[in-house]
Amino acid sequence: MGVLHRRRQTAPDQPATGEGRQRDPVQRPRPGDIIIFGRDAGHVGIYAGGGRLFNAYTTGKPIGFTKVKDMGPIKTIRRFG
Repeated sequence: MGVLHRRRQTAPDQPATGEGRQRDPVQRPRPGDIIIFGRDAGHVGIYAGGGRLFNAYTTGKPIGFTKVKDMGPIKTIRRFG
């Protein structure tokens, strides 16, 4: 996060204008929530509803939908708004 804040040139507790405010972690995702996977937070997707995630797989492979249960351990679910 420090790199991001230096780049934005704002203090860590000073949100940039128009930036969504992050709420506390959530237990049950709703469409639009961000789901972070893996112990190292190595992958992020957007929850689409119905147990599916909007997912960018890897370079050269089209984006698409994946079942959340097929993605591995969830580190956290975040909601912005």
